[in-house]
Amino acid sequence: MPEADYQAELDTIWRKLRPHLELTEGFALAVLFARHPAPVNALRTRLQEMLSMNTLPLRQFVLDKPEQHDVTLVGILTSRPLNGKHPPLWLEMWRDVGSEDERAEQRRAVWQVLSRLNERRFLLERDVSCPLVLVLPAELRMDIPSMAPDLWSVRSITADLPVPAVVVQPPRVETEYALPTLAQSREASAAEIEWRRLWQATADKQRLSPEAAFAAIEAALERVDYAAARHIVGEILPLLREGANAEPGTLRRRSIALNYSGQADSGMGRLEEARTAYAESLELRRRLREAVGDAPQTLRDLSVSLDNVGGVEKELGRLEEARTAYTESREIFAQLAKGFPAVPQYQNDLAVAEQHLAALS
Repeated sequence: MPEADYQAELDTIWRKLRPHLELTEGFALAVLFARHPAPVNALRTRLQEMLSMNTLPLRQFVLDKPEQHDVTLVGILTSRPLNGKHPPLWLEMWRDVGSEDERAEQRRAVWQVLSRLNERRFLLERDVSCPLVLVLPAELRMDIPSMAPDLWSVRSITADLPVPAVVVQPPRVETEYALPTLAQSREASAAEIEWRRLWQATADKQRLSPEAAFAAIEAALERVDYAAARHIVGEILPLLREGANAEPGTLRRRSIALNYSGQADSGMGRLEEARTAYAESLELRRRLREAVGDAPQTLRDLSVSLDNVGGVEKELGRLEEARTAYTESREIFAQLAKGFPAVPQYQNDLAVAEQHLAALS
């Protein structure tokens, strides 16, 4: 990547990352995928400089030896806010080097840490209560959503770090270690390729499965290609018509597509467009509640939409509107958590909703 493009992409990532680390008063998760030490070092230095201006330390953890996984995990889980402030934690687990056996052992250690953090998401939110920057090897990009689903579901930002034009080997990295290229991480996923095949091969687009489109959109969002995700939304959304006699299933699928539209627009910085999409999705989910009653899935869908609206209102600086949406979302999650105490998802949802509301105080 040319130096000018590399610096521009790095600056863009930092602009998106910084508010999550500087303004969040509680737990937030940023996941960065690295192929080269230069951008990792650059972002770490920027974070350190930002913290030093507020006389706060950078609490850094690096897992570069498999036997360190227990110490690393304990260090993260025992971290707490400092004097009422919530400085971020920085956890690097991206160095995947050495012989095949050494790399396999290191990978197992990474998965152990991720798995145990995933199991303790509630403790991260309740007790650690600080943003966490997680730096992982780029080749794990497609595995994380299934291996650490609870963590992945609450991430605030995901980014693929660029590779500079001049490759400089990092300390302790053996020369035979081949760094993946940026192009590899930008390739369309199997779900996206299949959707493109279906779109081109199907004359009657109304016969296409929305679920196939949703899988492609999710895959594009996971690799941070917001434009690709938005393009697929533009194809499937007109097919999910919401006429007067629309089935509840169609209304729900349209609301899902609108939420994806909001995610893609938000990722591209188009906050007003995201706000419009989220608001339309919320209106559909209110209609669904009127139509089918207070089924658990209907209530959770409604609360998620309210949370989406609250998030984009907050980003737009409309704090009262954000508080109204977050408050209603929390009330619904509280209803679910009380009605279904044995369902961990509802307890986690309620904790996140309370955190979002508290951040506005």
